[in-house]
Amino acid sequence: MVRVDGRPAAYNLCLAHRGRMWLIDHGADSSTFKARPNNLIYRQIVKGAFEEGFREIDLGAVPENGESLARFKQGLDGQPCHRLCAVKTNLPFRLAHRAGSLLGRLGGSGE
Repeated sequence: MVRVDGRPAAYNLCLAHRGRMWLIDHGADSSTFKARPNNLIYRQIVKGAFEEGFREIDLGAVPENGESLARFKQGLDGQPCHRLCAVKTNLPFRLAHRAGSLLGRLGGSGE
């Protein structure tokens, strides 16, 4: 977490396993952007991870029209790569999701 004037300004949550690190969540207070908390937190993550011996860091996907984000990540000596992603859910989650969808349809327009 990065603080600006004592207040939380940006955070990243990373998962590390076998010499690799993945950014899995990020948040920032847009009112602090002039202080560049995002730049600081990403640089600290990259620096700290390599100092600890990590071989690879995945800073997350760049959305369409995210050229400035792509340039920023490449400025950290990042290299663009393609990755495959899959999401697996368990049976209770799927049943709850279906029940919620069904209840939404039975409930009408919500007026």
